[in-house]
Amino acid sequence: MNSRLYRGQVRHRRFGERAYRFAYGVYYFCLDLAELDAVDRQLALVSRNRANVLSFHDRDHVCHEPGGVPGAIRERVRAAGTDAGARIELLTNLRVLGYVFNPVSFYLIRDAAGVLRHVVAEVHNTHGQRHLYDLAARAASANGVYRSAAGKQFYVSPFIDMDGRYEFELREQGGRLYIRIDEYREGTMFFQADLTLRSLPLTNANVMRMLARYPLVTLKTTVLIHWQGLKLWLRGERYRRNPSPEESKA
Repeated sequence: MNSRLYRGQVRHRRFGERAYRFAYGVYYFCLDLAELDAVDRQLALVSRNRANVLSFHDRDHVCHEPGGVPGAIRERVRAAGTDAGARIELLTNLRVLGYVFNPVSFYLIRDAAGVLRHVVAEVHNTHGQRHLYDLAARAASANGVYRSAAGKQFYVSPFIDMDGRYEFELREQGGRLYIRIDEYREGTMFFQADLTLRSLPLTNANVMRMLARYPLVTLKTTVLIHWQGLKLWLRGERYRRNPSPEESKA
């Protein structure tokens, strides 16, 4: 099975006058989209499109086609003029006791040799909206490093302006995955988020370990986002309203 778990840490850093930083432990599922039903069958605590302790629901992601997430993402990649690859993996959190919030999930499109050829970032905000960024590689992926960039097109934080640009870097080596997102405004980096993860086999025992070590991880993510936002507001940071209420609803 190609699908696996990742365990590690998320870190956020904001630079400038109202600088802050925080980090917390997390785990992620990295699901081969061709194996979604197999994961459902093999893992006692994980289901697809039905209730369980952990559940993957196609409607939590891009799912505008009858084939659910696998069909929808392949169609999107092809429409963008990119080869849909031999294998597509989704790095994401599942629902925990029915609740999920994924600030960003990543679709990793690989060739037959497993080399990363294209990435789609699926961003959600706390208003129940989502947006997808097609992240074409700046150059051919080499030595496990993939870099891309995109202009900001989607409202995420009420304390960050819409005028901005993202720089993405993904590194894979020896069962480890590192993802960094740098956000620039007027040529200056003022926010950075990164994931530092280590691969684990996707087994019933490891799923139970992650649930015990990181209980209610998706709710924890939401609480931390609002807590950091409250602290920024109390420190005098200006609130920016959502300028695009018609974005896709999750």
